[in-house]
Amino acid sequence: MILITELIIILSSGILLWHAGKEDSFEFTVLFWIGGGVMGFTREWVMTQYTQLYSYGDFTLSLNGVPVIFLLFWTNLAYVALRWSENIFHGKRYLDVNPPHYFYPIVFLISCALAIMISAFGSQYDLIHWNIQSKLMLWGRTPLIVPFEYGVMAVVYLSVFREIWRRHTDFMHRLWRLLGWIPVIVLVQIGAIFIIKLGIDIFTGVMELH
Repeated sequence: MILITELIIILSSGILLWHAGKEDSFEFTVLFWIGGGVMGFTREWVMTQYTQLYSYGDFTLSLNGVPVIFLLFWTNLAYVALRWSENIFHGKRYLDVNPPHYFYPIVFLISCALAIMISAFGSQYDLIHWNIQSKLMLWGRTPLIVPFEYGVMAVVYLSVFREIWRRHTDFMHRLWRLLGWIPVIVLVQIGAIFIIKLGIDIFTGVMELH
């Protein structure tokens, strides 16, 4: 099942890359997936090495302990949330609208909905093993924090990508700026995850305030 999942993600990535090139531009597509790939790898490496909130199943392809598909997975998720939110707003282009803030709640909710389905599948078929103690679990033994985790990731990455895209016109300037912001993006995501987890633990009684 893990190998099949890896092949499905790689195939779906190809379809999404084709769609992005068709709907937008080659430069957008390359920049979006390079930035997202570096973000995905950095995020997963930090999460598994330092937070230990979860561990992986026996994936076929790994890079420094991180399954290679996570270089594609988070980018694919952000792209799907982006395009679906644009469709909800009747085709308005996220990179062009000003202000873009009304996009973010929709992106967040779409990512949360995808998280519930994807994480349940991952838990059921041993793609991921959660080390989180929680009284509130979603379908497939998925901790309640997971949808929030997906939503925060998509909103933070898309907001930074948009600002860099609009402020710079040269491809290499955009690329280096985006890569330079990756550590900040990852730290903001992880910080938000722990704050949300703390709130959930207090609410469910796992952690008590004295």
